Amino acid sequence: MTAAGLDLLAAGAAVVAPCLAAGAVAGLLVRRRLARAAAELAAADRALRQVHHRVRLGSLGDHEAALQLPELPGDLGSDLRAWAELAARAEQAREVLAEQLDHQAAHDSLTGLPVRWRVLEQLGRVLLADRDAGRCTGLLLVDLDGFQAVNDHHGHAAGDGLLRAAAARLAAAAGPGALVGRLGGDEFAVVVPAAGGADDLRLTAARLVGALAEPVHLPGCVLAVTASAGAALADPGAGGNGDGAGGDGAGGDGAEQAARALLAEAATAAHRAKAAGRGRVELFDDALRRRLAEDARTEQALRTALALAQLRVVYQPVVPLTGTAAEGCGSAWDAGGGVLARVLGVEALLRWDRPGHGPVDPAVVVAAAERCGLVRDLEAFVLCEAALQLVRWSARGRDVPVVSVNLSARHLADPRVVPDVLEALATAGLEPARLQLEVSEPALLAGDGTGAAAHLQALRAHGVRVALDDFGTGSTSIAALATTPADQLKVDSGLTAAAGAAAGHLLELTARAGAAFGLQVVAEGVETAAQAERAAAAGCTGGQGWHFAPALAADELEPRLPLLSRLTEGTAAPVR
Repeated sequence: MTAAGLDLLAAGAAVVAPCLAAGAVAGLLVRRRLARAAAELAAADRALRQVHHRVRLGSLGDHEAALQLPELPGDLGSDLRAWAELAARAEQAREVLAEQLDHQAAHDSLTGLPVRWRVLEQLGRVLLADRDAGRCTGLLLVDLDGFQAVNDHHGHAAGDGLLRAAAARLAAAAGPGALVGRLGGDEFAVVVPAAGGADDLRLTAARLVGALAEPVHLPGCVLAVTASAGAALADPGAGGNGDGAGGDGAGGDGAEQAARALLAEAATAAHRAKAAGRGRVELFDDALRRRLAEDARTEQALRTALALAQLRVVYQPVVPLTGTAAEGCGSAWDAGGGVLARVLGVEALLRWDRPGHGPVDPAVVVAAAERCGLVRDLEAFVLCEAALQLVRWSARGRDVPVVSVNLSARHLADPRVVPDVLEALATAGLEPARLQLEVSEPALLAGDGTGAAAHLQALRAHGVRVALDDFGTGSTSIAALATTPADQLKVDSGLTAAAGAAAGHLLELTARAGAAFGLQVVAEGVETAAQAERAAAAGCTGGQGWHFAPALAADELEPRLPLLSRLTEGTAAPVR
């Protein structure tokens, strides 16, 4: 190479070397910057992932775990930490509030006891557990007697105080393991796991009733009330609720059904206890189960009898008690075939000859009708039959001025009672003054506030007569007869049959008071000649009972009814 070439190469190298050195330095700086940027990106990614993780834990409600994560550096880390702490406190407050609301929903605000649905829920669980262990489960339904009177006489504050005291006493006396709840009003339930047998459950119920009978001291008053208790036992080794508690499928539905069935049995027993005199304990046992089954069959048979016209009406005469009439009517009847000289009227009475059973006690018929809601239907049937029969007798020349029909408190309070009576009169073509409605003394009093008094006034405005029946069995004073909306006073058979000077004076006082207030006084239940003479001597204007005549079917009684002195022309018997 020439010298010139070497000089040129050296000059080029001198120029390139600095450039190469500068490029190397620049490359190193770039690599460092890239590494730093990569590290920052990685840190940002980790921070974003941690933020995402914190948010996810917060959304799942696991705020404690979110607080355990490492805190991010800088303001973002501080903000995230503050947010996590705030969310944790909010979640804790929400849980506390939810627990409070759940407790309030499941517990009575006045007594703090579990409410009905919670009692049923826990009863179902106890039934399942006792069934699996082969134990009996007991349930007691405790009802305070006369609680409404406490509210009425002492105010609701006293009533609330009584309920709180009763709840506390039940909880203390129920024993360990028992669950006490308030079903509503003055009704409490006590679930007794592993209850033992029927005798053990009775003893527990008696202990609770005794605890509630102790006086309750409240501000300004001391309250003493009794309680009635119904007991029901689920025995896994027997039929009934023991099987229903789980059966082959021990699911929640089976337990719930068994719990409701056991509660219904306890309620039925409690109702029986109150009806038997209060302050008592009644056990729903096999005997009661059989009675209820028989009651159900009787109710169904009564519905069938009404639908198939298997019911009948009989009539018992009411005769005047004037001198020898009391004796004459009796002797004429006893002779057989005799005709009653005169009647004040007849009372229509319902009778039921149940197929396969024979005659049914009228008290059983009334009780069955009240249970199954047939009272109005039966009384409407008697109204129609009695009105038609009186028109038939008149058309056939028989002198029967009035027919009486019993009217219950339930029917009297029903707004349909006035249309029912007027329809019966219109269908038969009977004058309203020839129909008399017999209302018992207790029924007339029970009707206060139910509209019964207004219904009675409306019927009297139409001309229908009213008799106050069974006088002497209730609390009506003799002075109250002055304002009683009645035309006739029927003295209860208990007063008629009572012997002794005091009973005679009371009968005489009643008869004179009735006469003073313009009422016709009839002695009921006259069974003997002596009773008839005593009633006549006391001033009773009429008598009714076996001494004069039994209750007979219309065709049996008709030949012995007195004849009209002058037949009414143009009267035709209704076609039936």
